[in-house]
Amino acid sequence: METYQEWRTARGCGQPFNPAADIAKRWQKRIVAQGLSGRMGASVYMGRYGKNIGADKLVKLARTAEQHLCDWAESDEMAQFFWEAAYQLATGEPVPVGERRSVGNSPKADSEASGVNASSVKPHARDLPGIAAQAEDWTVFPAHLRPGALVTMQPTDAQHPREWYIAHPAYCGQPKRDGQRMVIFATAEAIAYQGRSLALQGVPDPDMDAILRLTAQEIGPFILDGELWWPDAEGGEHRTAPQALRASQELGRGEERISPKFAVFEALFYRRDLTAGMLESRLNAAKTIVENLRGGWLLFEFLAPVYLASDKRRLAEAQHAEGREGEVWRLLSAPYTGGKLNARGSLEPIVRTKYLIERVVRVTGLTASGATKVARRFAAIEVCDPETGKPLGKVGTGFTQADQATIEAGFTAAQAAGVPFLIEVAAASVSEYGVLYQPRFEKIVT
Repeated sequence: METYQEWRTARGCGQPFNPAADIAKRWQKRIVAQGLSGRMGASVYMGRYGKNIGADKLVKLARTAEQHLCDWAESDEMAQFFWEAAYQLATGEPVPVGERRSVGNSPKADSEASGVNASSVKPHARDLPGIAAQAEDWTVFPAHLRPGALVTMQPTDAQHPREWYIAHPAYCGQPKRDGQRMVIFATAEAIAYQGRSLALQGVPDPDMDAILRLTAQEIGPFILDGELWWPDAEGGEHRTAPQALRASQELGRGEERISPKFAVFEALFYRRDLTAGMLESRLNAAKTIVENLRGGWLLFEFLAPVYLASDKRRLAEAQHAEGREGEVWRLLSAPYTGGKLNARGSLEPIVRTKYLIERVVRVTGLTASGATKVARRFAAIEVCDPETGKPLGKVGTGFTQADQATIEAGFTAAQAAGVPFLIEVAAASVSEYGVLYQPRFEKIVT
């Protein structure tokens, strides 16, 4: 088996390289335009754009970085990161310890941090060099509050109507953002970002990383639970950087740098473990931390709660007017408990109430049923706009076994007669790609 160095040499490491148009465009619009450099910049790139990236593209990025040594002193470090990432994706093996470079994500980190589990058949972006957390950086936090171990608290669907939570004094309301759930761990030595699935993420933005580190040096270590979202050039909310970039391009402002924003729900650690106490202590700590994020108002926001019924009603009205899928209601006396708590018969610790969009759609197909606990005639209903024929996604819930038989028979008969088969569905919202978000079957129209 060839060594890492032999593998790189065979793929043109250090040789002149003229990148193809698609790679040159990525380099200019994503790396140069966003000011990314060094290993940190490469880690940020992977966090933003590396979800389904392949080893071949990483090799091309590494070779492109090598050609910019005269323009950027840190391009060599960026090239090393991309080479290591490409090797691990291509072979499933970590780069040998003696051949790695030190990781820029932590002053204390050494070359050991850049490896991934060799048993992983295909490493993900979160496992690539510079993203994994150093265990010794996190001993200030209790074991259950460390990167890769903290289980986030999830909202459940409400047992009561929206007005019940608005009127109940035990609940506060909190604004919602349309992004990706993230927990930030900050110490003076290192910063880590964890998703809802416990997977560690890449650095969303170098400036965000620097602000968090400086703040932790000044006020001590802390943990923030919140939502990472990406504003486009006019402030519109998006779940990922590519979506925000595309929206900015459609606005004719695609050359502008895009930066993420982190909306803070609450703090889980500040001077002590806050998870066992009441919600109010976590909200107060979060507000204090955000206020101390020096110069961070462009990248961070605290989602201030509302307590009075009149304020909660105004919040719900504003959320509806902004096209949100719903609201979140928090029980003030509840501790922070990982997972979903379906507290039937008692007060729920965190719940969501939703606004639903009802639409009549045309059925275009029924997908094959996979292995499930209950026998199903089909897995989901493929639907489209009845007027334009534009695909709207799949509806995979809301129908009983009896409904399935009726839907299948009706769709078969409609196809034979050459007429549309229409159903009504309810969805939480419509995605920016025009696809129904969380749709459920309501009834047959024809």
